[in-house]
Amino acid sequence: MTASNSPRPASALRLACRSAVPAAHLAVLASVLGSAVGCSVILKPNDDVERCGNADDCSPTGDERYVPVCKFDEENTGELDTTKVDKICVADFDRSRNCDPMQAGTMNGLREKSDEMACKMLGCSDENLGKAGCRPPSGGSCDSGLELVDDFCIDPDADQPVIPAIFLDDNDLEPDQHIRDQFCKSFFCDDTFVCGAQKKCQPCDPEKEYGQGGCGLVYSEGAPAKIYVLGSDLEDQCAGGDVDYDDPAVFGECS
Repeated sequence: MTASNSPRPASALRLACRSAVPAAHLAVLASVLGSAVGCSVILKPNDDVERCGNADDCSPTGDERYVPVCKFDEENTGELDTTKVDKICVADFDRSRNCDPMQAGTMNGLREKSDEMACKMLGCSDENLGKAGCRPPSGGSCDSGLELVDDFCIDPDADQPVIPAIFLDDNDLEPDQHIRDQFCKSFFCDDTFVCGAQKKCQPCDPEKEYGQGGCGLVYSEGAPAKIYVLGSDLEDQCAGGDVDYDDPAVFGECS
């Protein structure tokens, strides 16, 4: 997710000697700029991309979720002489946003929700056995469309991996991991964000384990935990570019 007012990536710069400019035109250019014009000349592109030597040269993004980063254009680095071409300013998510309830601000609600036992009382009652994230009933099977994986009923087509609530206990994860995740989703207004291994908000990484920065939603009673606010509901309720880290975050119900 990128901020609408973030710096944009630059198009590739090309050396004059590699362009299709006719030799006669280069001769005219040389007469204007002087005899020093040669194959090392870099023609500055006609664009409004902000160039930089380091991040301090970049303008602020104007959005608390994103910070300016000074880097080479990744799509075109192979075509450029990086010793002669400036880097460009791009926006990247703020990797410093803390999702540890003990260190987060007291006004944004993370610590309060993490302290509520009802928010951490997850599981599956008998009437929900066979549903997503629950075990199948004794002698029975998972509901239609679900698959039995490691003794739990899993929806293979879910947008994000189904994490049975008991997974938190079995893997020594924090019992409020889902609450921390929701805080990050709320701040960045993106339901793929999670609270990573370093207790910082980050986009989930499908190559990592859940709780270590990996993707997933904790399921309780056959559905995503009620603390989550996802999809269009999240977009409607989150602050977006006007977010303040100390403002109340968007949380669902505990039970």
